[in-house]
Amino acid sequence: MNNELRNIISGTGEITARNLIQTVLFYLGESKTTSGKIEESELVNKKNEIERLALFANENHLWYQSVNESTYIGEGAEQKVYLNIDGKNVIKLNDTIFYSSWEEYFISLLIHNYLLKHLMI
Repeated sequence: MNNELRNIISGTGEITARNLIQTVLFYLGESKTTSGKIEESELVNKKNEIERLALFANENHLWYQSVNESTYIGEGAEQKVYLNIDGKNVIKLNDTIFYSSWEEYFISLLIHNYLLKHLMI
């Protein structure tokens, strides 16, 4: 299981090509220094990540135009949850308050999704 998780996070796992979370994670990673020496300011810069995420969302038409407030389900410490228009899925608005970076948040999502997939069998 450890190797499978490492493969998914590193991009060598079986679902790389069709997983939007992995695609966004790698997109964020492309902006990091490749010299091996990372400056402290590059380690965690949410503002820079937000700019890159907005660019990615614009380029790939991934923005929700609006969320229908009447479909509000509830919220936790880091996200608000809405029922999607299809009535089967949810939309989660997350502010990454518990994560030092958006990259860390996407890694957490990948691990969470992997564990749910394998524990639900």
